[in-house]
Formats: sequence, C-alpha cells, structure tokens
Amino acid sequence: YNSYAANGTSSGLGVSYEYAGTVDIGQTIASLEAGDYAITGYVKDGSAKTGTIQAYCATTDNTCGESVAITNEFQKFSFSFTLDEAKTDYKVGFLITSESGAWVCLDTLSLTKDAPADEQKAAALESLGALITACEALTEVDYNAVTWEALQTALTAAKEVQTNADSKTTDEITAAEEALAAAKADLWPASVAFLDDIEDGID
Repeated sequence: YNSYAANGTSSGLGVSYEYAGTVDIGQTIASLEAGDYAITGYVKDGSAKTGTIQAYCATTDNTCGESVAITNEFQKFSFSFTLDEAKTDYKVGFLITSESGAWVCLDTLSLTKDAPADEQKAAALESLGALITACEALTEVDYNAVTWEALQTALTAAKEVQTNADSKTTDEITAAEEALAAAKADLWPASVAFLDDIEDGID
C-alpha cells in the first residue's frame, strides 16, 4: 500500500518491481451469487515503463477478456466475467506484466454485479422519463429560439423512444436520454442572440 499511488483519492495501491515478470494481486471473496460481474479501476505506470494488466477469476489461468496496456497516465479499465452458479471462497485478481520492471499504481478498484437486463432497461426508462418531465417543465420564452428548437427535436425523439420502449433496447433508451440531456445543457437564455438572429434583425 502506498498513498502516492492514489488517483485523486485518499487511497491507492502501489506495486513496484525491478525485473521482467508478472505480479499476481488477488483477493478471495467469501461468497458471490450467480450472475454477471464487472471489475473496474484505474491504473498507470509511474516509472514510464510499459506493461499490461489482466484480470482473472478463480485461477490465474482463467483470465477475463483482453489485457490492457498500462501507460504513464491514469486510465480506467473494465473486465467482466459470469458465474453460472453461486461460489464461495472465490478468488479474483490481476496479473501485471512488464518486461523491464514497473511502478504500477492502482486506484478505485471495484467488483460489481450487473443488474438483470430487464432491471437495467427499467432503470434506463425511468431515468429517461424523469428527464422528459424536467424538459417539459421548461418555458419557451426563457430560452434562445435556436437552442429551444434543438431541445424540442431531442424531446420529440426521446418521447418516441419512451412510447415505444417495448421495441427499444437499453442502449437506445440511454442514447435518447444522453441526446436530450445534451440539448438541455446547450440551452441559451433568451437574452443571448446568435449571429444569425442578429443578421436577421439587421435585414
């Protein structure tokens, strides 16, 4: 453990070694339910050397997806695995490999269980509905006409997704929310005129 490994937080984990090889860092978890899991965190190499990080579950031979290159800047990584049945004393961890040694910093590590697909979709739809309600509560006279029109276009598209949610995927629902949120964030006050508005006034 080394506090200097932290990525903008009060804690982090530093791993230092001088020679080529692979370091195994793992933790045994008392019990895990069946389901889909994600291992996430941030990593960087403070020594400016190259290397990779790879997650594993159960044994070091059972890796999760492709390895991720480690750079000299903190970057987020994500690995996933699935358990078909509940497990006890189940080990998850990382393999950190370098051909010339490394000073690897890990931070904000987490292991989370994904919600079932139907729950994810319901949550995305609820979030979209809340944003639609918030946008419908806005008043047109308070905003620049150009940005208001853009919001209405995104709002119409979002409501179409909401109405036809049964035929939409979770990603489509999330994309509609992101587009609507962006249009809402881009709203300008009515007192602000775009260049086109000014030119129209001059004409």
